[in-house]
Amino acid sequence: MQIAILGPLEVTVSGRRVSLAGARLRTLLVRLAVDAPKPVSVPELIDAVWSEDPPVDATNALQSLVSRLRRAFGDPAVVVADPAGYRLALDRSAIDLHRFIESAGQAGRLQRADRPEESLSTCNAALALWRGDPLVDAAGAEYAHPVISACLSHRLGLIATRIEALLDLGRAQEVITELEEVISSHPLQEGFVAQQMRALAAAGRVSEALSGYEQFRKYLAAELGSDPGPELQRLHLALLRGDLPASAGAPTERAPMQQPTNLRPGLTSFIGRESELARIAESLTTSRLTTIVGPGGAGKTRTAAEAGRQWMGDHGQPAWMVELAPVGSPENIPGAVLGALGLGDPGLRERSERTGADELQRLLDHLSTTSCLLVIDNCEHLIDGVAAFVEDLLTLAAGVRVLATSREPLALTAEALCPLPPLQLPPRQPPTRRVEPERVAEYAAVRLWIDRASAIVPGYRLTEKDLSAVVEIVRRLDGLPLAIELAAARLRVLPVGDIARLLSDRFRLLTGGNRTSLPRHRTLRAVVEWSWDLLTGAERLLAERLAIFPAGAGIDSATAICADHRLPADQVADLMINLADKSLLEHSSDTPVRFRMLETIREYGIEQLDERGELAEARSRHADYFFDLVLDLEPQMRDHRQREARMIMDTERGNIFAALQFLIDGGDPQRALIMTLGLYWQFQVRDQESELGYWVNQVIAANDDRDEPLLVYAEALALLSDRRLLNIGDDGDHARQVMADLVARMDRAPEPPFPGLRVLREQLPIYLGAESGVSIDDLVARAASLDDPWVRGAIFAAASWMAENLGDREQMARYTAEAYQAFVLTGDAWGLSAVLSQRAQLHTLEGEDRRGRPGVGAGTGSGSGDRRRRRPVDLPPAPGRAGDAPEEPGRRPGAHRGDAPAGLELLDGAGATTALRRSRSSGPGGRGATRGGLRVRLGVAQQDRRRPVDQQVLRPRLGNGAWQRRPGRVVHRPARRPGRVRGASAGATGVDGSAPGLSGRVDHRGHADHRRVRRRHRCCRRGGRRAGTRRPAARRQHQVGRT
Repeated sequence: MQIAILGPLEVTVSGRRVSLAGARLRTLLVRLAVDAPKPVSVPELIDAVWSEDPPVDATNALQSLVSRLRRAFGDPAVVVADPAGYRLALDRSAIDLHRFIESAGQAGRLQRADRPEESLSTCNAALALWRGDPLVDAAGAEYAHPVISACLSHRLGLIATRIEALLDLGRAQEVITELEEVISSHPLQEGFVAQQMRALAAAGRVSEALSGYEQFRKYLAAELGSDPGPELQRLHLALLRGDLPASAGAPTERAPMQQPTNLRPGLTSFIGRESELARIAESLTTSRLTTIVGPGGAGKTRTAAEAGRQWMGDHGQPAWMVELAPVGSPENIPGAVLGALGLGDPGLRERSERTGADELQRLLDHLSTTSCLLVIDNCEHLIDGVAAFVEDLLTLAAGVRVLATSREPLALTAEALCPLPPLQLPPRQPPTRRVEPERVAEYAAVRLWIDRASAIVPGYRLTEKDLSAVVEIVRRLDGLPLAIELAAARLRVLPVGDIARLLSDRFRLLTGGNRTSLPRHRTLRAVVEWSWDLLTGAERLLAERLAIFPAGAGIDSATAICADHRLPADQVADLMINLADKSLLEHSSDTPVRFRMLETIREYGIEQLDERGELAEARSRHADYFFDLVLDLEPQMRDHRQREARMIMDTERGNIFAALQFLIDGGDPQRALIMTLGLYWQFQVRDQESELGYWVNQVIAANDDRDEPLLVYAEALALLSDRRLLNIGDDGDHARQVMADLVARMDRAPEPPFPGLRVLREQLPIYLGAESGVSIDDLVARAASLDDPWVRGAIFAAASWMAENLGDREQMARYTAEAYQAFVLTGDAWGLSAVLSQRAQLHTLEGEDRRGRPGVGAGTGSGSGDRRRRRPVDLPPAPGRAGDAPEEPGRRPGAHRGDAPAGLELLDGAGATTALRRSRSSGPGGRGATRGGLRVRLGVAQQDRRRPVDQQVLRPRLGNGAWQRRPGRVVHRPARRPGRVRGASAGATGVDGSAPGLSGRVDHRGHADHRRVRRRHRCCRRGGRRAGTRRPAARRQHQVGRT
């Protein structure tokens, strides 16, 4: 019996043609013949025969058709019932389809073995089997499409091999006409164009060969916007040079593959992977196996395809894309590769019970003499099977290289990994800073957004109005290309701001992707679920619990929070490494290592915890851990462990604040209060008064209905951190009343739980001035009697700054020395930094610049990572007048504008102010621990209650006092005599930070500079009167001129 399906169905039995009546009977036989002699399952047969409209009792109807088929053959044994279905009990050679496919492979092997006569004979025999369109009786069934495609590919391969054999036999003239017909039907097949050029050249028609190349080049540019491949270009160059003999073809070391690639050109622009492509290209040249690893939606498939096209251009070898996503079993991997190469056997259908040994052998036979790149995509669900297959392939096919994509490595010895991180993200946009859209558009994630948005909304441009929303979108989507593309698609309906706002429910928002994409790439949820479903139960549980860490986790913290009876502690480290290997976690190169989860994956994990009712418990354990951590680190922030403690605090910042917010929201306001007070000194050291104010106000509100004795400390911190509270009323009575009330309540409050609050309680009465009954002398007397050296040092440091503001350098020197000794004893690097800078300032004010230099250097260098305290100061090499010392250039734009005009405009036009901002500490190092603007403002407010002054704030215009003037001049106080106001010195009432530079006696070294300042100051005053403005309060001794 012979069955022919390469054309209309024909069945021959003993030389007699058998007629089969009925389309369904012929369809049934074609389906069985495609897989013969292997069985086809009943559901597959029903689907092939009836498609989407099967009868009610389809199984019985199928049995009836099988019985009819047996009767038509006259031999019931031909169609055999099998446990897996039905099969034809025939040899493969009885079906023309299988003979055709086997002949195609054999012809290619003979041609590569330099046996053109046998190859030609085999090709002719195989092509003779082709009688028309294959499987015409399959009635367009879905299973038939890949079979037909493979048949057409094999036929083209046979034609190419036949022509190659004729060229090798010197029969070029015979193929010229045939090649013209083939190229007209397949104009993009470079292999046929190359054969035509060689045939024409061999026939002595070189000019026609060159003309044919030029026509093909133009056609390719018009249709695809590309150039001919490197192999065809080399052939063209050989013809131009006359290197190709006219009587022969152009021999090659390896027979080129007839179809150079199945890589499809991208339909959209490829953005932002330049460095990754370069790294992949380098890796492919040095390693035969390269794996692109990254999370779902990172663009691994697209990047691999681009790398494959780049490989073809650079190396002149073909590249083939093998898509494994539809493959359900490791045994079907070789068949998938054969199909991608156009060598697939249509009879070998995907079934889990098959071993794939025959496909693997056929594949190795083909690839053993071929050089190419295999791009194997989506390996993660078959990771073990892919690893075994690739190892065999690389061992037995020396000319093959593999570029794989996966969410985890193949873990082979020869594997080179190329991680694919999210696209480059712009920094968060500060609300007060203007940023040009062009600058933000330089980041790859934003470029991708603009490109995809332009396709949705014609003429789309990134504007300042949308800038912050776009930055928020790409950042919250972690720079994942697929997520950004899904978000951009929503521009069809939603404005940018709404998309950013709706990202709180990103999995509901980001749906409706490309209809031709894999189902798991059409929604953001499907992308994450694909990865989630590949995890083991323990990995999934740990991933869900790690989702509560907004700032990542170390192994220790993850173990402490996530481990329980369901997740043993000794397994957590290995499971975290597994999750990192599977691209669910990112890991840092820090020591100790930390793991971070992308925001999209975090939200999915939190959603899973919430659905099972475990989210509150997980967050409670997280809050307990970081509450204890803050209390453990608080004493370390004040001793020799400070640097390490600050690093931990900075690293865990997001986790600490998440834990604090949970305590505030979750009904534990007392622990929230203790945690916030424990963070006070960290905020102080970092100069983060606005954040301190935010959290203390949160805990005050949470404890509003509770009688909490420690709450007074939070209220004091709230007052000190909120500048607006001190601007109520021209004379500051409101602020003074609030302060007086706090001082009284603190006296009755329990001992503060942390030393930093003890310092605050001791200092607070000083801010009230004389009416508090507490002087600086009282403060330092109490400090001297304290047992805690750190508290003693902090109080002496504060007293030193107060003495400086009062112009009392002797007391300033004494208190600075006491503070220095205390901080040396405790090992507090931040305190030492502040005190050394203060001591250097003292020497500089005395004109002893050489002595000041080492102090400034030490002070600015010992701040444990505080960048503000490491700003260099250029002091002169020898003592000199104060006017000879160059100062640090201004940090604020505009600080160096002209002197007299600015003085006229600001001092006369704006007037004085009681709302002066917080003054900075002396020198370049920012604020001191207690140099609050509070006492300055209170002191200024008391000086003259009879003459209210304007509420304009001079600081933003005047700059930062003497430390921001032009190099070459130190500004001195333009006062006729030293003067004081209650609670603050006359010099201290100047603009931000000018007090240190302006205080001191008039007659100290540098008096010539002082006289020049006085003259300039008087000039400003006269200019103001000429301009018709109100006489400035600058005449009063507490104002400074602009010089």
